[in-house]
Amino acid sequence: MAQLTDDCFAQGGPLMRVAEARRLLSERITAVTERERVSLTAALGRILAEEVVSPVNIPPAPNSAVDGYAVYHADLNPDDETRLPVAGRITAGQQDLPEARRGAAVRIFTGARMPAGEDGGPDTVMMQEDCSLDGETVVIRPGIKPGANARKAGEDVTAGSTVLHAGQRLRPQDVGQAAAVGRQDLLVSERLKVALFSTGDELREPGAALGPGAIYDSNRYTIHALLTGLGCAVDDLGILPDRLEAVRAALDGAEG
Repeated sequence: MAQLTDDCFAQGGPLMRVAEARRLLSERITAVTERERVSLTAALGRILAEEVVSPVNIPPAPNSAVDGYAVYHADLNPDDETRLPVAGRITAGQQDLPEARRGAAVRIFTGARMPAGEDGGPDTVMMQEDCSLDGETVVIRPGIKPGANARKAGEDVTAGSTVLHAGQRLRPQDVGQAAAVGRQDLLVSERLKVALFSTGDELREPGAALGPGAIYDSNRYTIHALLTGLGCAVDDLGILPDRLEAVRAALDGAEG
């Protein structure tokens, strides 16, 4: 990069390339190998240090994706409306399920298990907005596909599958995924520890009175926010005076 002759940053040689700066940094830092186990509420932004394998199917059993009526698709008229008596009701979490039968519908709600019955039980759920009730009879319009709105066991996650991988930064949806497979904590890498300070006799903390030639220290707060956003544990050493021994003492103390 060419430099102007009156450039106040001119230093008599070529500027260091970003790739070279990264190489030098990588040679001088040691990777964090220590790990710790944290609760899910403390896991956001951390680096996962284990593979997370689901011990369960999600959903754990065939269930309904909507509020509606569980039916046998073979009972439906493909060209005209179908009228079926409503024989039973199933809510999410219900343990004792009614037995389904051909020629009848079962009222069912989102997340509720599909009922067993003749020929393996109902295979389709008609969403309640797409049908109507006439007393104890549900009126179903034609056109729904076989298996619609009925979720199979393990449709989202199968037991034994890996849902989160070591090395990934945990996002909100990853924390939720861990909870969905029953994890209450996760093994993560310890936070990278960074000591941060500013130097300059002209610097003052925000909110302090400014004397002649003084300015507020803004860079340290910007860098602190950037490091925190990266998941680092920041040791803020404040503003140091422009004296080599003060900087050396701060660095020695931070290293210890």
